[in-house]
Amino acid sequence: MPPFAFIYLVSSLEAMGDMTATSQLSGLFPMGDEHWKRLSGGVLADGITSSVAALFGGFPSTTYAQNNGVIQITGVASRRVGYVMAAMLAVLGFVPGVGRWIAVVPPPVLGALALLLFGLVAVAGMRLIASAGLGQREGVIVALSLGVGLGLPTHPALLTSLPEFVRMLLESGISAGGLAALTLNMAWPAADR
Repeated sequence: MPPFAFIYLVSSLEAMGDMTATSQLSGLFPMGDEHWKRLSGGVLADGITSSVAALFGGFPSTTYAQNNGVIQITGVASRRVGYVMAAMLAVLGFVPGVGRWIAVVPPPVLGALALLLFGLVAVAGMRLIASAGLGQREGVIVALSLGVGLGLPTHPALLTSLPEFVRMLLESGISAGGLAALTLNMAWPAADR
């Protein structure tokens, strides 16, 4: 249970980062009371949808960083367009032919789209980190967190001798990288600016 609680904490922090990047890409000021109001509403919405999903035996849902990639590709950040697209997708979900058409899209096409989309998500993240100021401390924390988050899941043998609780916590790249970032951030005091 505690590893899942930590993953939910990291997921909430990720949602806040995604929403901050979306604000930045949308031309909204990513600071101040209005920004915190948007963040709290988004995290609350994630919590409600995850709770409802759990009641029906489904997986939790969260904000998706891919939205930032879509905003960068299209240049459109309007909520109204988002509502129209959500309605269109909901309606198309009831049309079997659409599902068959999506199923026959060649994997290289989907792969190329995913490559572009996730590359743009990484750029949005780097832009967000750079706008907050990336000193030596922050650079080391980002580098080590990425290394732990990407490295540990690729070498599961490193975790075999650990207690089950710790192993469960570190098997996921999200929780391993998040734990590294939180631990380093708390252990290494920030210099006064």
